[in-house]
Amino acid sequence: MESSQYVEHLVKKFMLYFLILLVTAAGYSGYFSKWSFRDGDPEMGIEAVLENTAARPNIYRKLLPEVVKGISNRIPVSAKQKMQERLLRKNYVEKIYAEAKVPAKYIIEYYLMIVVSFISFYFAVLILRNLLSEVTQDKVAGTLAALLFALLIPVFDSVGGYYYDFPEMLFMFSAVYLGIKGHWLPIVFLSVIATINKEAFFWFIPTLYPFLREKLNVRKTVGVMGICFLFAGLAALYIHQLYDSNPGGMVMGFQTHVWQQLYYISNPKTYFLTSTTYGLPFPSRFFFLYIIFVVCIVKNVWNKIPRSFQLHVKIAASINLPLFLLFCYPGELRNLSFLYLSLMVMIAYYIKDSIKSYYYTDKPF
Repeated sequence: MESSQYVEHLVKKFMLYFLILLVTAAGYSGYFSKWSFRDGDPEMGIEAVLENTAARPNIYRKLLPEVVKGISNRIPVSAKQKMQERLLRKNYVEKIYAEAKVPAKYIIEYYLMIVVSFISFYFAVLILRNLLSEVTQDKVAGTLAALLFALLIPVFDSVGGYYYDFPEMLFMFSAVYLGIKGHWLPIVFLSVIATINKEAFFWFIPTLYPFLREKLNVRKTVGVMGICFLFAGLAALYIHQLYDSNPGGMVMGFQTHVWQQLYYISNPKTYFLTSTTYGLPFPSRFFFLYIIFVVCIVKNVWNKIPRSFQLHVKIAASINLPLFLLFCYPGELRNLSFLYLSLMVMIAYYIKDSIKSYYYTDKPF
């Protein structure tokens, strides 16, 4: 490659990654403006999590808090003091986000949490873009779908949003990407880290079967998944026993949410709700137009997506939908996260079909 071509290649890569950075920042800002880190909440706020007093199951999601505390503890005392003074004086976050109530005691950790969770989100979108581009064999459609996903996050966070959602996306997308490539050993290690971030990853493991099976025989596929279950389960049990005395439970409000879900689904008002997203009144939760959109997407592209992804969708739905109905707060779309990739693969195929006729013609959009 000549030097001029190499420079041109670098410029194109920079423009792509910078565009993804801008769009991801917009999506993250949309989330943070609605929920921040649930500041001041004694059951799930960042201060309670850092002090290990948060209620279960929120206290179980320890990956990012431990990373943040580890980084903070390695900052020299003099530098840390100067940073604290500057951050307290400038008050960057609270001036912009009304929901944010930064605890002075943990101001360094608070800003580190913003940085680490955003980096997780950024790399999740990058991996999603690569994954969608490979599956559809169309980089334009894969890129557009990944950018759309970044902007949809505040919409999915209709009832709540949490710092651990971003690494969860990163780990789920990475696990599927590794499965498609047949790299089973990294998946084993990833399953442990992902479960420490959020124990729900344990239930995501079966959705990897179709991709591993394409690269491995049945016996090895089952063996790999069994190892993932074993190590992920041990990690979850270890975290759970550490905080067994904290208030709350393994899941929140099992019986209450079951009946709330049934009432919510049967109530016609459910399908006309709105909320403030990106500072504007926006359709929220199971708004009827969202349902029509998803049905149209599935109807148009289901037979076009690879059979491995069709099976992935079926497995993910058979696990996620019952868990959602049993354990999750009504309308909390983020708790359908096992289906994020399924939705985005189908949207990427829909985009590909919609724009492919313009690739080699002068037809205007």
